[in-house]
Amino acid sequence: MQICFPTLEKFPQLSKDLSAHYWLVVINIKAKRFEVIDSLARRGCALLMESCHLLIANIKVMWGKEYANSKVDIVDWPIEIIDNPKQTNGYDCGFFTLQNLEEKHGRTTTSLTQKDLTKIRILFTDRLIRFVDNKVSWSLFV
Repeated sequence: MQICFPTLEKFPQLSKDLSAHYWLVVINIKAKRFEVIDSLARRGCALLMESCHLLIANIKVMWGKEYANSKVDIVDWPIEIIDNPKQTNGYDCGFFTLQNLEEKHGRTTTSLTQKDLTKIRILFTDRLIRFVDNKVSWSLFV
């Protein structure tokens, strides 16, 4: 079992293209660890590790409050940065995160590459437009 936390981190001090970034934290209960999947940061990135530790510390506190009687104790679980395809620009992190959420099956991550993004954008846009609860009158936009 895994619990995924898509994360939007804001960086107001950086340029407009890099003012926010999506990445993923996964509680992998079977493997007894936290997994971090980030399409931009590299292993050992100080900013990523600082953010991971802060977010995971808060998850542990909330877990202790909400699941105090659980057999699962996440307090001492390690953090593992999972190798995954990297984006080559400052704005596709959301698509990489969504794709990783769809394909998360344990230790593997998406096989998505930057070249796939045009097709992925079309697929996600089509899903949003055709979603059964979407009540927008699309004739205004076409």
